[in-house]
This record gives sequence, C-alpha cells and structure tokens, in this order.
Amino acid sequence: MITAPELEIAVLVLGMVILMAEAFAAKIDKRFFAFAGIAGLAVVLIATFFVTPTVPPDQATGFWNFYTADPLSILFKQFALLTTILVLIMMIDYAPVVESSVAGSKIYSSLGEFFALPIFTCAGLMYMASAIDFVFIFISLELVTISFYVLVSFTRRNPTTLEAGVKYLVLSALSTAFLVYGITSAQRSSGWYLSSSRSVSRLRLCRFKSGCRMFIKALLRPLLPIFPLARRLRVLSCYCVSCAHF
Repeated sequence: MITAPELEIAVLVLGMVILMAEAFAAKIDKRFFAFAGIAGLAVVLIATFFVTPTVPPDQATGFWNFYTADPLSILFKQFALLTTILVLIMMIDYAPVVESSVAGSKIYSSLGEFFALPIFTCAGLMYMASAIDFVFIFISLELVTISFYVLVSFTRRNPTTLEAGVKYLVLSALSTAFLVYGITSAQRSSGWYLSSSRSVSRLRLCRFKSGCRMFIKALLRPLLPIFPLARRLRVLSCYCVSCAHF
C-alpha cells in the first residue's frame, strides 16, 4: 500500500542519496547519477498509479492537514515527474557544455549537483500540487526556486549566467515579498490560512469591497489634475464603500 506523502519523501531521499554518493564517488562518471535519477523517478512515477486514498484534510491532524491527495493533485505529480525525467535526459547531452564552464580537474567531476538539483525541484512541485495552505505553498515554492537559483548560475565561468543568477535572485526576492504580503493580507481578512468555506467566503466579501474601492479610485485618478470635483467624488466613493462594509 502506497500513500501519497511517500512519493515526495522518496523523491527527496533520492536527491539526497545522489548528493551524498557524488561527494564520495570521485572516480565514477557523474553521468551515472543522471541515469540513477531517471530510474528512481521512473519508479516513483509508476508508484503514483497505485496510491491509496488518504484522509481528508478536514480530518487530518498535525502536519498533514496542509496536504491533500485528490486525483487532480496526483495528475500534476505525474506531470512533474515526467517532465523532470525528460529534463534529466536532456541534461545528459548538455553535460559537456556545462563542464566546459565549470572548474574541475576530471571530466564531469563537477556535475553531480547538476543532476541532483532538478530532483529537489520535482519534489517541490509535487508538494505544491498537494498544498492547500498558503504557508505550505510558500515553502514548496521556495524549494523549487532555490534549486533554480543554482541551476541558472551553475556555469560560473560564464559572466552572462552569473548576471542572470543575480538578477533572478533579486527579482525572486521582490516577488517573494509581495507573495508574503498577500498571504498576510488574506490571513488578516479571513482569519486563517486554510481553505475552509467560512474563511473563503469572508475573504471573498472583503476582497470584493476592497476591489470596488480601488477600482473607483483608479477610474477617478486621471481626472484629479483637471477637475477638483473628482477629488470630492473620490472621497465620496470611499465613504460609500466603507458604509457598505458595515
């Protein structure tokens, strides 16, 4: 009997085993770890067709009330596994290009991490497919993007990739700040991070009223330099929407 959480755990263990084996296997061709990753992910992909139903999130306790394993999430897990396998296959052919831009005394000596990082990205995508909580979504997304930071700037002898890695890091930090702000705003409006029906209804009501207020302000903004009356209308619209809130 296979449960859905065991799929992500297997992928994470596979990535950590490849990293540890790469550190102590100096004489092995590093492309072997790519084939090992492909085989391991293929086994996990086959296991997704034999997943048993899990406890509903409303009845789960502890960590697993953030997690769901409905058929749609299983479908996206299979998609993430399949695409990661294809990526690893393409990375084998791309390995000589990467090796030419990475310092190393032996052929393919620095490519163990190159083949392990997409596996951690796959684990983050699989967790994100089952996440029903804002905090869990954020953690899964960070697991994906941290691997991307390294992969983008992996060819450290190439100044272009180093620049791309720094820019990606800065833009991701900015977008992360907006994401965290949105999560805290949603929590403040709904009172909780989970997707319960009561929280969602409260969140929709608050966001609708706030959206109406912002929409009216945006419509009246171009008229402010021309018509002084527009400023009064803007204040009046805020007052009307605020009264409707109560």
